[in-house]
Amino acid sequence: MSKVINGLEYTSDEQSPGEWEKIVGFFSDANIYQTYAYAKICYGENNISTLIVRKNNKPISAAVINIRKVPGIPFGIAYVFYGPLWKSGGNDDFDNYVHGINALVKEYVNRRGLALRIRPFLYEDEVSFKYDSVLRDAGLNPLIDLSPKKTLLIDLSKSLDELRKGLDGKWRNHLNRSEKNDVTIVDGTNDALFDQFQPIHEELLENKQIRDVKSIETFKDIQTQLPPELKMRVFLCVHSGVVCAGIIVSAMGNVGITLSRATNDIGRQQKAAYLVQWRALQWLKEAGCRWYDLSGIDELENPGTYSYKTGLCGKNGRELQMMRQYQMCSGKLKIIVISIVERVLHTIR
Repeated sequence: MSKVINGLEYTSDEQSPGEWEKIVGFFSDANIYQTYAYAKICYGENNISTLIVRKNNKPISAAVINIRKVPGIPFGIAYVFYGPLWKSGGNDDFDNYVHGINALVKEYVNRRGLALRIRPFLYEDEVSFKYDSVLRDAGLNPLIDLSPKKTLLIDLSKSLDELRKGLDGKWRNHLNRSEKNDVTIVDGTNDALFDQFQPIHEELLENKQIRDVKSIETFKDIQTQLPPELKMRVFLCVHSGVVCAGIIVSAMGNVGITLSRATNDIGRQQKAAYLVQWRALQWLKEAGCRWYDLSGIDELENPGTYSYKTGLCGKNGRELQMMRQYQMCSGKLKIIVISIVERVLHTIR
């Protein structure tokens, strides 16, 4: 049943998975984290809600929401990751963003009595104060205890020659060397590529004792649920018939995103990570992405990856900070309960 906010119609939980993916594809700020496929695999179908705001029967804002609850506790969190979507083609009407935020508050805080937490797919820049004002006016406040994530954003509007010249000199030298080595690139969207990538990814996680990342099997499961036009693409570098490096990227809307990457000892010898990354960048540009988000950097915790990514970015982009998470929760008691819910759910995960 449709509801009304500020004279506009919004609906929740009325779309089939296929219908939802078509709606996601309508937005230029679409991303894999707002697909039904990602939500179903990562959150569980019973923990998903969807919301669409329409104007003249046309979607102007949409969001997939992860409903987090602990059995026996009447409160919970409605969590929006990299949403709501609100940009459509060249029509980035700021009012669409306002309507999307207000509809989320009305549905999940006012109607359902949940805390609302939003991690916007937005960067801290010269216009971010506008988004901050909308969130605060709607009753959401930034979670200052959670450090905002930093990332690198590459401008793909440049020609490939310009992008190559803009690479850090050392990074470009490694790329040149990899192109002369006895390696080949295989890429595509089929399940077999995920299976071939999995061993070196698991080896990397084990060697570096990395825990809190998604497995290749999870990405493979998501892939099976995505329609062809939204599928991830896997790039593998092969040396002597053996996969030695790989990367998974997603191209939706205006921004391409790195989802997972790994290399092994042979790949490091062959400088394979440079070639496979460069091919992925080329494909994202060809797919129509305006920007390439390298999915997070941390100079202190992971200096090696920081150096690699900043070398790739070079003169073609810049380091940015993602906007903070924002939360709205009515009543001090609920705030305490929500923190307990989060700790319990984190322990379960």
